[in-house]
Amino acid sequence: MTVTITIIAVAVLLVALVMVRLAIASHTRGFIRRATVEQVVKCYTYEQELQATIDDLRSQRAKDEAKAGEQKGRLKSHPIEKLQDEGVFNVSDMQELFLHQLQKTLIGYSQRDRQFIREVGMMAFNRTMIRLHKRALMKMKLRKPTGDGNAKQVKMEG
Repeated sequence: MTVTITIIAVAVLLVALVMVRLAIASHTRGFIRRATVEQVVKCYTYEQELQATIDDLRSQRAKDEAKAGEQKGRLKSHPIEKLQDEGVFNVSDMQELFLHQLQKTLIGYSQRDRQFIREVGMMAFNRTMIRLHKRALMKMKLRKPTGDGNAKQVKMEG
């Protein structure tokens, strides 16, 4: 229960951060502006963020299980267990499941499992977009305008 609440809270926070970053960097050109969701989901940065999200969820679930064990209780089943039992709670399979879920073509999973797959995928997607926008903003800050309307690349010091 706490994992789901934590996931939802983090997702809401990340969406808010992405919206702020999008407002700040709305003039950013390049990959971020033209990219489709599928392109972002298949990029290396998304894979890194998805792996971090999966690791966070696994560690949180382990903490919850340990806490329940101390209290001689038992946790309710969670989509994490089902996905782990099926062997699909890894980066490559979760990428594909997330894309199928977005296209509404994911079958063989309960509504709860589909919702969980979507939440995990969106958390990683939002984190990815934040990283890509930060990177684009950093590149923009490193450019020094010249008098002829062009920008000149400036080397970072230190």
